[in-house]
Amino acid sequence: MSLLSRIQMFDQIENVIVDAGLWPHRVHPLLMAVDLPGAVFDAVYTASREYAMACCGPGPAGLWPNMTPNGLLVPKKEFEEPYNHLVRRYLDVVRTLGIGPLIEAWHVAFSLRIKFGEPADRSLARPRASEIIHSDSWAGVSNKSIGLMIPIFGDIEANHVAFYAPPDDFHESWLGPRKTYRSGGRIARRYTRIPFVMSASQAILADFALLHVTERLPGAGTRGSLDATFTVDRGDPTIPDLVHPDRDLEMASHAQVDGLGETWRLEFPMSVDDPVPEDVGYKYSASFRWVPIE
Repeated sequence: MSLLSRIQMFDQIENVIVDAGLWPHRVHPLLMAVDLPGAVFDAVYTASREYAMACCGPGPAGLWPNMTPNGLLVPKKEFEEPYNHLVRRYLDVVRTLGIGPLIEAWHVAFSLRIKFGEPADRSLARPRASEIIHSDSWAGVSNKSIGLMIPIFGDIEANHVAFYAPPDDFHESWLGPRKTYRSGGRIARRYTRIPFVMSASQAILADFALLHVTERLPGAGTRGSLDATFTVDRGDPTIPDLVHPDRDLEMASHAQVDGLGETWRLEFPMSVDDPVPEDVGYKYSASFRWVPIE
């Protein structure tokens, strides 16, 4: 039953995007790709590169001392301005899609990730390595969420995210926080790979009932992508809210997030000299504050 209501929500999203003048490609009932207008993608591409360049410096991660083992460039106080600018350009994509009225809240973790062609051993050894098939709900994010990912640059054809569809007897209990992604292996084996390879300049919308994994082909190069997740009002009592309390504290309403750059900005107290933690449990890798713009 919950699968049907999730599909119906994607029907609504598709209709709204069409009304905005764009033509989504419905790859699967719970997965769609939207080609972004050139000017909109160029702006988020430029902002992504500027943020990545601002983060460059010596450190244990090589070029990016603020990089986690999973490739996330963690916001630090030295990079506040380019990071806030990047988030504003990401929100421009949301406005272009026209989906704002459907969004209830955001998990405030707008993440630029750099995924190298060869993963580091310390990344593969993590309990929640992106190279293990998973749902982000297993990392504590609300199961009512939808992911919005934008492949930005690099070898996206050979280094990308692959998606997996649930069986017809999908159950909401399969979602929710897990200490490791490997503990969901029995569930993952019931899923079927969706034949789809993402492209740069697309916005990819994926329901949390899907599973996904970082996939690299032999000889793959580096890939950069931008992602975040939002919740919608499911209006379905068969979909309980399975979210870890730490993640719940990182949520903000769409109205508040939509005001970033005009009424609010994000401030990060940690410096680039503060080490990036290897594992923060269910929390986002960066601590932050909402600061009103005077």
